[in-house]
Amino acid sequence: MTADAPLQQRFGLTVTPQNVLGVRAVVLQEAQDLEKTLRTEREQVALPPLGRDLVSNDMSSAFNEATDQLLKRASEHVAALFKLGDELAATAREYGCTEADITTSFSENSPRTAASQVSPTFREIAGMGTTSARPAAQTISHLLTGGPS
Repeated sequence: MTADAPLQQRFGLTVTPQNVLGVRAVVLQEAQDLEKTLRTEREQVALPPLGRDLVSNDMSSAFNEATDQLLKRASEHVAALFKLGDELAATAREYGCTEADITTSFSENSPRTAASQVSPTFREIAGMGTTSARPAAQTISHLLTGGPS
């Protein structure tokens, strides 16, 4: 796939008139969840100076630069998910969905209304399986230390 391919193809999604709003709801929920996690991580992730020696200063600086790059890439992914949500809304319009259908399929009051239209396999892959609650997002400190944040 090239960067010019539609986002739906780049994300490997198959949408139909029956599932387009559900897929959009899942994608937008994921984008919102990731965006919230990134906001939290940005506030907590900077490594303070470790010591007064040159190695410690270089180490904390290098760690912070690497972390900034990872957070930037994650932010770009979140932006791509929101853009995908816009493309899915356009596809829904092409399928004949009304603006009211699109708005109510994912709104603040009922964020996963249309997710029930998505196949169980897709919901499971997206972490929305019916057999278990969605796993909590792990913080960077948890990932680095292997323990709770």
